[in-house]
Amino acid sequence: MSLDVHLQEGVTLPSPVITAGQLSQLAAIFGPEQRIDITFPAATGVPGARRSFAQLSTTPLSGGGRPGLLLPSDRAIDAHRAPLPALLATAAVWKAMVREGLWDVPLIVESAQVFDTHHVALLLAVGASAVMPYLADQFAESLEPAGAEKARTAIDAGLRKVLARMGVSTLASYRNSHLFEIVGLSESLCAEVFEDAADYPGQKSLDDLLSDYLRMHKAAFSGPSDDLADAGLYRFRKGAELHATSPEVVRRLHAHVRAPEAKKYSAFEELAELQGPVFLRDLLDTVPDVAVPLDEVEPLESIVKRFSTQAMSLGALSPEAHRTLALAMNQLGGRSNPGEGGEDPNTYRFEPAAANKIKQVASGRFGVTADYLVHAEELEIKMAQGSKPGEGGQLPAKKVSEYIARDS
Repeated sequence: MSLDVHLQEGVTLPSPVITAGQLSQLAAIFGPEQRIDITFPAATGVPGARRSFAQLSTTPLSGGGRPGLLLPSDRAIDAHRAPLPALLATAAVWKAMVREGLWDVPLIVESAQVFDTHHVALLLAVGASAVMPYLADQFAESLEPAGAEKARTAIDAGLRKVLARMGVSTLASYRNSHLFEIVGLSESLCAEVFEDAADYPGQKSLDDLLSDYLRMHKAAFSGPSDDLADAGLYRFRKGAELHATSPEVVRRLHAHVRAPEAKKYSAFEELAELQGPVFLRDLLDTVPDVAVPLDEVEPLESIVKRFSTQAMSLGALSPEAHRTLALAMNQLGGRSNPGEGGEDPNTYRFEPAAANKIKQVASGRFGVTADYLVHAEELEIKMAQGSKPGEGGQLPAKKVSEYIARDS
């Protein structure tokens, strides 16, 4: 799995996430550097932001001569200048570069909007050669010595997983691939910026996104404190990002589980319905239709026979959870799957009620014996590793007990 970034003149970066020092070296090698300001005067509002975004389509050759390196940057952010969305800006600049025959010019994004693997991966997928997350580096260094280096190592590990899940082995194959899905952006915006990506169009327009950026910019620079508010992206914070498992939802659910009552469940159900859309299914409406006569409805006993559990290995769960799932499916008439970790022979030999009807066979799995196979009602043969390529088999060493090792 290679994260090497091959630039002009035999220059190769070991990672697409670079430091300020590496950026200076690249500017010296490839100069002249053309810096592209991806900020705009906040006072001009959404119309001004739109004009600035439109200008990005003509920016690459605005300097006259052929640039040696293009650097979209939002370092000009201050109380008076707000940033354009870095992903949209990068996509627009790259498209303009291709039109002008500058596809071989390194495109390096310098942005405060990048702070995790997902951000870096998307920028690469729309054409960026490398990314310099200057604000993330600053925050990481403020937390501990060499924090920025540790953060880059973590992002690189995440990028390798992204490539593995896409079935891509080199970063060169991933760059400008548009290997991502878009949910919720308007059809016109997708056609303008992400025409090669899979999309599920929604109502979020470019003006809506720019309005969101202006709102966040105002919140950042109008507060009484210099400390940035926690937006609640990774953990629940009151008044911030909505989470499905908010403390109140969990509290009401636990209250019902401990002492089941219709009133307690109604309280939980009410909160789940009123908190707002969290999942895609929350955006769907039920369309009433003529009710099907009950005598035409398939009986419950017949429906549950088609139920099956996902393949989850004993090591990923526990012997108790593994057994409980198998018992439940067998009582319903459905099917359970032991996953790649196999099954304890004593279970299917002496306790068939707790045995998995589906037996999985995977490359390199131990314990696939004739005895294991003949006790199956259905065989599942794995043709590739994991539902997410590259993810399977990552069982932490501390979970490998003597029991798991014996049965795997």
